[in-house]
Amino acid sequence: MDYFNTSKFSSSLIISNGVNTRYYANNRKQEFKQTFYWADQENNHITQLEEFADSFLEKCHVSKMICKYIVLHESDKVLMVLRPYQYYAVEAIIERVKNTDKNGYI
Repeated sequence: MDYFNTSKFSSSLIISNGVNTRYYANNRKQEFKQTFYWADQENNHITQLEEFADSFLEKCHVSKMICKYIVLHESDKVLMVLRPYQYYAVEAIIERVKNTDKNGYI
């Protein structure tokens, strides 16, 4: 057992060289093409590490991503994390349902 490899206990990982920052779900079948840039609500990529940390790693946001937006791909038995546009779509639906007596359609 590798006691120094703590990444297997994490559900999502972040890779960065300071100017290109991406995130992905921690699974063994993951390929680099399945890593994603975080984006704002207007779909502008957030690539700089400091801006990414301020946005994605904000404690309420990152805990929500881990608890609610990492899903199991049932047939492959691997974790997948939502892309930014999926995250914002789900958040908009939840907000609509909470704040209206109409249907949850957007």
